[in-house]
Amino acid sequence: MHSTAARHGPAALAVVPAPADAALARLDRLVTVVIVAYRSDRVLPGALSSIPAALPIIVVDNAGRDRSGHLAAAAGATVLENTRNFGFGTACNQGAALADTPFILFLNPDARLSPGVLERLVAVLLEQPDLAATGPLLSAAGRIGLPRRSGQLDIGEALTFDHVPSDACDVGFLSGAALLVRTAAFRSVGGFDERIFLYLEDDDLCMRLRGEGWRLRLMPGAVVAHEKVPDKALPARTLREHNRHTMRSMRYVAGKHGIAVDFKAKRRQALKRLLLALLLMDRRRVHANLGRLQGLGCWPFSWRALPAHEQPCLNTQQGQSTLRKAALAPVAGDETIEDRQP
Repeated sequence: MHSTAARHGPAALAVVPAPADAALARLDRLVTVVIVAYRSDRVLPGALSSIPAALPIIVVDNAGRDRSGHLAAAAGATVLENTRNFGFGTACNQGAALADTPFILFLNPDARLSPGVLERLVAVLLEQPDLAATGPLLSAAGRIGLPRRSGQLDIGEALTFDHVPSDACDVGFLSGAALLVRTAAFRSVGGFDERIFLYLEDDDLCMRLRGEGWRLRLMPGAVVAHEKVPDKALPARTLREHNRHTMRSMRYVAGKHGIAVDFKAKRRQALKRLLLALLLMDRRRVHANLGRLQGLGCWPFSWRALPAHEQPCLNTQQGQSTLRKAALAPVAGDETIEDRQP
């Protein structure tokens, strides 16, 4: 059951923003931080220590079987322990369902906030009630940008490390690595699509929010460090899984939103690259292109059924049902009203 906000977007929400300076004095009443951890105990302490003091933090441990849950609890976070890996979007929804603040910050465990960044992002949402979300630029290895795995999906310019705006601007895409969303807007569209196990869930969310009339705002003056492990440093089998999830998610998102992508060409390209990698005995490239072919549904590389840990991506019981219940509860700072337009 959708709320009025789901049918009419920002026009259905009566938001009376508080003066930014006064509201930011109590940031803990405005923002809940949600972090999804999966084998993240090496980087999670850095993310937790970068969050302003007193903010409520929810860490969803996606059955990584490491010390992430223990480290989060020791830092004072609320910890949800999943019995298996339910996927990134489902885990985000689980955490978001517990939030009772006007805004939610989704933060990757390998991201770190700089002082003042969150305050700047919150101030923008307070001042502009038709914004669903805002986000910073990301820095990695001394470079700043907003790279995307989904460059083939034409929903907005990919702000690569070589092309970034200098001023705040509306965009078609914001990265889920550090994403501040208006709780009411997030819930009104059902949160993250749990049929997406990993990757492109932020693209899909951005498209659905924009489709309901919401705006997305990039704040180039705010930068978050995102020390993501580069593909070349990943083990070969992990690289295969990353490529498989990327292609699988791309097929789903493109089909869902009617985006034209030449997947036949992608299959041919991946097959050629696989054959070349076999000739060169390049194990990493073999795994990478096997993953692409599996994700693209190319027989015989995708003949096996989905692994057990991916099964939850085919149902929405774990996170979105809880999220729908949470959507019925009032959110501080946002009041849903009937749309009185004729």
